[in-house]
Amino acid sequence: MMYNGQHNDVDNWCSCDLVDIKNNDEYALLESKPIANWQTPIFKIDENEGNILTGLIHNDCGWRMVSPKFVKLMENLIKDCVQYLDVEIRSQEINYYDCKIMHVTKSLEALDYEHSVYTYMGDNDEYLSITKAVLKKSKLDGSHIFRIKDDEIPVFVSSEFRKIVRENNLLGFSFSEVLVCED
Repeated sequence: MMYNGQHNDVDNWCSCDLVDIKNNDEYALLESKPIANWQTPIFKIDENEGNILTGLIHNDCGWRMVSPKFVKLMENLIKDCVQYLDVEIRSQEINYYDCKIMHVTKSLEALDYEHSVYTYMGDNDEYLSITKAVLKKSKLDGSHIFRIKDDEIPVFVSSEFRKIVRENNLLGFSFSEVLVCED
């Protein structure tokens, strides 16, 4: 079973605001290409938001910022599919050392166009927007986290990934089931 992993906001969870992006391209994280020249961006805790550190930390860039607990728990499961990038989170009340930005670098051509619901967007229909994804089983390679080549914004995770998140009470994640069909 595959799942589309999303971020789920809750009022008492902390939120981060970008202070300094450095020379990073904020849109580079929307592609599955590894990033070579990353400079540690600086975020600060929004003091008007909650104070609970979640496994997936909400931020105003929409980046997949994760806790040290998440990194440790997922260490062996997704190490070949992601790149962890440094981030500095400033707060006077909570220790945010060792949080990372999880950049999903694994991309598969697994979308079943015949059964999925999607539209093309942009001036020249260059962007694919998936409303309902159906994945081809034969194109899945056992990866526990990946993106789709033509629409790299959504991230898909395995049932094992979801199980680890749930069993360890990692907050900030929301999953919706995705159909996987035979070719």
